[in-house]
Amino acid sequence: MRRHRADNNAPLIVKELRQCGISVIPINGPNGTPDLLVGRAGLSLLVEIKNRQGKDVISQAQQNFAKSWGGCPLITAYTTEDILNTFKRLLAQ
Repeated sequence: MRRHRADNNAPLIVKELRQCGISVIPINGPNGTPDLLVGRAGLSLLVEIKNRQGKDVISQAQQNFAKSWGGCPLITAYTTEDILNTFKRLLAQ
């Protein structure tokens, strides 16, 4: 099983999320597993980070993982703001 490599914008996003007080665990595991597990105010998200300047493609393994995942929300994010906005939206519900 080959672990996938995180997009090159991942370190900056992780740093910015942590500066905002968000818990972050990089996971980038095998078989389509997303890049990050993040948590804020009792809410967790799985995050697949993509880079518009890079290989902006969801792999078949990532699609399969998303279809079979039955836990917390799974999102695709390009920026820290994408993740923060998702938290805001979900926490407002």
